[in-house]
Amino acid sequence: MEPVENEKILTESDAKKHSTAKVSKENIINALVSALFLIFINLFVMPYNIWVGAAKRLSTLRESGLSSQMQKTEFVVFNWLKLLFDSLIFLVYVIAPLLFVIGVASGYWVRAIISSLVMLYFLPLFLSGDEN
Repeated sequence: MEPVENEKILTESDAKKHSTAKVSKENIINALVSALFLIFINLFVMPYNIWVGAAKRLSTLRESGLSSQMQKTEFVVFNWLKLLFDSLIFLVYVIAPLLFVIGVASGYWVRAIISSLVMLYFLPLFLSGDEN
């Protein structure tokens, strides 16, 4: 059997379209803006977004109740660990400013600033894992 002519023409025309397609300046600028946004803005906003997600999950847990949340899954211990990490993520944004104030009051300005920033940025990232 001979190959169908239409299929041959379609594949050749598709190849020509892809090989002759040029990237416009507008596409390059849009890609550059998107890349810079992802690198700089999301880099700083990501821990806060994780904290907001943990706060929302804890809020819905409070409304629905812990026992009903545990009955929804077969993996009770895993679900409990996820809730534990959500609780720790939420508490980080409460405890870090308190530790900052205590560190500044004690005279340890540099240590207080660095430890608070590390807690506020890295702990939500590490505790969230693959959850978000």
